[in-house]
Amino acid sequence: MTARLGIDIGGPFVDLILAGDDGELAFEKVLALPADLIGSIADGVGVLLKRTGIAAGEVAEVMHATTRGSNTVLERSGPRTALLATVGFRDVLQIQRALRWSMYDVQLRKPEPLVPRSLSFEVRERMLADGSVHVPLDEDDLHSVASRLREAGVEAVAIAFLHSY
Repeated sequence: MTARLGIDIGGPFVDLILAGDDGELAFEKVLALPADLIGSIADGVGVLLKRTGIAAGEVAEVMHATTRGSNTVLERSGPRTALLATVGFRDVLQIQRALRWSMYDVQLRKPEPLVPRSLSFEVRERMLADGSVHVPLDEDDLHSVASRLREAGVEAVAIAFLHSY
């Protein structure tokens, strides 16, 4: 017998589903302990395997998904984050030009950016759309910004250099 195991870590719970090769489905939900998510998953898998009588060695495939990233964005509960952008693009999050769901509403209130302007920094560099370097990364500029990030207590950095994919 072979089985497939699906695991989803969402908000307060870990949801598990086990599909046997006979098409039978078994479900389990356990509390997601943020300090020990692996332990929470292991506990849920153990309960599910014991209840179904399927041995761990019979699980041929494990699939994992999570909504934790989405939840962090929606709840605005993530780490203190800064943005590094190409010179001239520091305000891209504040401008929000792509978000024009009601372009003629003069009272429209756009959502607050995930990174405040005070934590948005410019770095001298510029790539062209074809991937060639137009202005090389100014490492002195980058070191200066890194010092400011440390002083600001930043825990995460989003880097959005133009054409740097």
